[in-house]
Order: sequence, then C-alpha cells, then structure tokens
Amino acid sequence: MLIPFGLKDGKYLDISEVKRGRACGCICPSCSQNLVAKKGPNPDKMIHHFAHDKKAKDDSEESVECEYSFCVVARLVIKQCFRELSDFEMRFPEWKLEFVESDDYEREVRVSGYVTNESKPHISEFEVEPSERYSELDVLCRINGYPVGLHFSYEGRGWSKRRVGQ
Repeated sequence: MLIPFGLKDGKYLDISEVKRGRACGCICPSCSQNLVAKKGPNPDKMIHHFAHDKKAKDDSEESVECEYSFCVVARLVIKQCFRELSDFEMRFPEWKLEFVESDDYEREVRVSGYVTNESKPHISEFEVEPSERYSELDVLCRINGYPVGLHFSYEGRGWSKRRVGQ
C-alpha cells in the first residue's frame, strides 16, 4: 500500500508538503520507521507517495513489520485539520420519514413528515477528541446548544453498542 502521509515534528504531512527523498525527514505514522518521499519527475507515471526507507531499515538492529492502515492515518489527519480550524460549515440534508401501518380495519395508514429541513449551519463551537462523556466521538460540535457528534467509521474500528452521551 502506498503511504500518502508522513509524520514530522508531531504533524501529519501530505507528500506535496515535503522535499523529495530522505530530505523529507518524516517517519511512518504507524510504525515510526523513517520514510522517503517518492516523487518522480512525472506524476502521471508514478503516484507520489511515501515509502519506508529500506537503507535505514537495513541499518537498524531490529526489523519492525509495519501494519500501515490508511483509514487510521486518514482519521488522524482529519482530526489534525479540525484542530487547525476556528470554525467551519456543515451541510445537513433534508430528512423526511414516512411510516406505514395497518389500522384495526386493515386499512393502510400513512404518516409522513420532515425531521429536519436542509441546512448549512456555521459551527464555531467544537471539540476534537471530546471529554469522557463523548469519548467515542472524534469531534463534538454544538449547534444551537445541541451536541452533534462526528465518528469516523471504517472496518475494524470498534463502536460500542451504547449510545454516545448516555
């Protein structure tokens, strides 16, 4: 798997933000081994990416097998981006529900209505890696005083059966 992000001085960096080769000064976000920035002269022929530095790996006394996970690192990069924001907008779609039931006389009864209308609230109050009550969330936002949680889900990431905030 190609590695799109490297870690340098505690910050995740995209391949476009670093110098070529070992001069990038990055380590792998998963295993902390040195990386090299692979930036060929023609990006159409080779996708720019990071790779483990084989020379540094050969010089190392112990070999570490890396289990790089794109999803885990992407989640960390997204949270880093949120930390750098002071505010943002979110788009909520229109949400309409419809219930269909049969009454005592086997007649079909339909009830429908809007839960929310489409909106795009401006959010200036949010917390990355919120406190214990909401600790399963990645980002906790407050919209008009109501908590709205963001949980970045992917295969292999656990999520408890209890509802957040209860």
